Amino acid sequence: MDKFFRILIILLLAGGVCTPVFAGEQSSAPAGRASMQGETYPRVELFTTAWCGYCKRAKAYLRSRGVPFTEYDVEKDSAAARRFRILNPGGGVPVALIGDFQINGFNPAAYEAALGGRP
Repeated sequence: MDKFFRILIILLLAGGVCTPVFAGEQSSAPAGRASMQGETYPRVELFTTAWCGYCKRAKAYLRSRGVPFTEYDVEKDSAAARRFRILNPGGGVPVALIGDFQINGFNPAAYEAALGGRP
């Protein structure tokens, strides 16, 4: 439980860009964990556009750490666009679903906290 509170404090200090995603809401991410190179990560989904610089930085950040993720281009995938509008009615990209957290925008500290503090 101590780990949960540390993550919560980090997310609050990150400027409120993280929103917990609770089971049962339309915006909840499917449960699951991905494994790569012996590490176990929460499921990561990234809603992006091709032209967004912050989206490119978010993808580069995850790749540089070996974190597997599923990318949805909200301009090319209509189902992803509908889900994206539910998650973030304001429309800004990227939106990352990391485990139980939704992170609007690119925020490396919030990503790290949601990934369980892995650098």
